[in-house]
Amino acid sequence: MVKYRVLVVEDEELKRRTIVDALTDAGYEVRGTGDGTEGFQLVRDEFWDVALLDLKLPGMDGMTILSKAREIRPETTIIMMTAFASVQTAVEAMKAGAYDYLTKPFTTDELLLKLTRLFEYRAKAAENVVLKKALDSEYAFRSMVGRSRSMRRLFEQICVIADSDATVLVVGETGTGKEMVAETIHYSSPRREGPLVKVSCVALRESLIESELFGHEKGAFSGAIRTRPGRFELAAGGSPSSTDS
Repeated sequence: MVKYRVLVVEDEELKRRTIVDALTDAGYEVRGTGDGTEGFQLVRDEFWDVALLDLKLPGMDGMTILSKAREIRPETTIIMMTAFASVQTAVEAMKAGAYDYLTKPFTTDELLLKLTRLFEYRAKAAENVVLKKALDSEYAFRSMVGRSRSMRRLFEQICVIADSDATVLVVGETGTGKEMVAETIHYSSPRREGPLVKVSCVALRESLIESELFGHEKGAFSGAIRTRPGRFELAAGGSPSSTDS
C-alpha cells in the first residue's frame, strides 16, 4: 500500500494533534506544525501529497502559502481549513489553486473521506493517462505490420518525424503504402487531435490546384462566388496530406 504524505498546518494545537493522530492511524505519513512560516518552509523543502492549510496562521497565512506553493510545488494538493467560511473565501481559495476546503468544525471522518476520494481520483486519472497512451500507440500503428529490418527502420523514422514540425515527403511506387505512412505519422504526432485533411493532386486540374490548396476570396476570379478556405487552412492544428498517385 502506498503511504501518502500529508502536511497539517494548523495553529490550534488540539485540532492539529487530533488530525495528525487520525491520519497516522489511517496509514498516512503525517507532519504537523502550528506556524505558517514553518509550514511554507516544509512545503518548499519537502514533497507532500497533500497539505492541509488553516486560513488564519501566525507567521504566514494560508492563502499566502497556497499562492506560493502553486508556483514552487504544483504537485502538492492543497486543502484549505477555515472557520471563517463563506462563498467568497471558497471561491478565492479555488481560484488560487486549492483542490478543496473544509469548514470548521469538521470531523475526522469527513477529512478521511475527502482524502480517500482524492487519492481514488488520482489513481483513476493516472490509469486513464496510461490507457490513453496505450490506445494512441495501438491506433497509430494499427494498420502497419512487419518485423523486417526495413519496417523496423520505418517505424523508428515515423516516431522521430511525428514529434517534429517538419514537412515530410513520402515517396514510393503505387501500392506501397504512402497514404498509410502519412496517416500513421499524423496519429502518432501531437497533432492527432486535429484534422487529417487529404487531397489527391492527380485528380485535380492544374488550374485548380492553387485554389484547392490555398483557397480563394469571393470575386478573386470568374466563378468565385464565395470565399473558400484552402486545404492548408482546414488542416490548421492537424496535418495536410496530398498524394500524386
